[in-house]
Amino acid sequence: MTQHYPNQPPDHPNLPHTSLDLDTYNYDEDNLSGPSLPIILLSSACSVGASILSFYLAYEILRLRIEVSVGIATFLLLAVLGAVSAGLSAISGSRSTMSNLGFSCGLILLMGLFFSLCMIGGAFAAMLLTLASS
Repeated sequence: MTQHYPNQPPDHPNLPHTSLDLDTYNYDEDNLSGPSLPIILLSSACSVGASILSFYLAYEILRLRIEVSVGIATFLLLAVLGAVSAGLSAISGSRSTMSNLGFSCGLILLMGLFFSLCMIGGAFAAMLLTLASS
């Protein structure tokens, strides 16, 4: 005796119907979300700006020692980075908050390395110009 399943082709009476209607399939886009470049760039820019501003306020206005001023600037860099990254991820509905935060930290480290390399290159070029002019 053959079994008939709903929507089964008549030439294969014993096979269950396994086709998937892709037009009615509901893709969950939240599971497909990855890091967001605008969130990474905005959180990095806001955190670096807050760090520079807090260093200036602590060192020049409040007349704190340089070590304390750098500590406050570093703390605010990390706090603003986390707050802006988490806030923008929550506003946009993204579920990739940690990857946005990680990429923002990586971008800040790369900016620091690039700035250091440029300073070393500039100091070396200034030394060569000084030696060449004397």
